[in-house]
Amino acid sequence: MAKSIEPKLRKIGAYLKLEEDAKFMIPEYQRPYSWSVTNCDKLWQDITDFMNNDSKDPHFFGTIIINCQDNDTVFGLIDGQQRTTTFLLLMKALLIRVNVAIGTTSQDDDSENLCR
Repeated sequence: MAKSIEPKLRKIGAYLKLEEDAKFMIPEYQRPYSWSVTNCDKLWQDITDFMNNDSKDPHFFGTIIINCQDNDTVFGLIDGQQRTTTFLLLMKALLIRVNVAIGTTSQDDDSENLCR
């Protein structure tokens, strides 16, 4: 018998915080990354509008569906691939800009993992 699906409201930090050996996997049946600059700009504008609003309320990032099993270390990203990928790329770009601005560089093996 299949397990029941129980939707849960999660903060983006909890969603992106994985165990060290865990990783997201994009199933082969998913369409390739296809967001245009316009889509990326819209997401960025959404994020900056929320931050500038000083709201204490949570922001709805969008629906994310992940296929995972107990004790799994691989999580199949079923829905929300485009948004999640773009968000991670934006956060990585910000991290690079901050490192350049403060004059530090760091060895970042995680950058290699983003490309797998």
